[in-house]
Amino acid sequence: MNQDKIQNIIHDYVDETISVKEIYKKYNINSGNLQYIRKKFKLNTRIKSHPHKIITKTCTDLSYEQNQLLIGTLLGDGNLWKIKEPQKNSGFRIEHCEAQKPYIEYKYDILKEFCYDKPLVYREKVSPNSDILCKSFAFTTIRCSLFTELYRKWYPNGTKIVTINNIVDIDPMGLAMWYMDDGSYSGKSNSLQLCTMGFSLEENQLLSEFILKKFQILFKIVPRHNQYYLCSYG
Repeated sequence: MNQDKIQNIIHDYVDETISVKEIYKKYNINSGNLQYIRKKFKLNTRIKSHPHKIITKTCTDLSYEQNQLLIGTLLGDGNLWKIKEPQKNSGFRIEHCEAQKPYIEYKYDILKEFCYDKPLVYREKVSPNSDILCKSFAFTTIRCSLFTELYRKWYPNGTKIVTINNIVDIDPMGLAMWYMDDGSYSGKSNSLQLCTMGFSLEENQLLSEFILKKFQILFKIVPRHNQYYLCSYG
């Protein structure tokens, strides 16, 4: 099996929105194949007696930490599942490298009421520049109407967008989450950078103006290969 197929199997197995039998059929594999993947990537065995979580919260019911995590992480490395039949709701997924395992565990502790399992090894691959085995850890939430509400705000046309309504409530904690996800520091230029290359020029302009107004931090928009990122010079 190629790596992409394995990652898709892991995704469906961890997400728990389709049965094991459906995974066998979808990927044309058998129980031995799945058992090998579970052992290799240390996936927890599905527990049939898992209590079905019923979440009735809306976005206005989120705790302060949950709200800031979701805003900062959606600007960064987090993503919401597309809503596809037979699923009727969206869910939230986070993945970080092994060096950031304590960070993803911190995020899990904030969102654990929406989750079944703690962060698991999601990918294992050898770095193309060395012989080092690189791992990443991920966790997913259950699908529920709260994340569907967020999906409709952040992905109105199926692609993540930045609007003032999506970011207006961000404060220093959410900004720190965003920086921990997609930020970097350059000692050579004494600058902070935010990787916003997935957003349009107009969205980068909105972010730059918003950060300056709310946090009094000046980020300039820097072009790179027909994309843009934000940079603040010391």
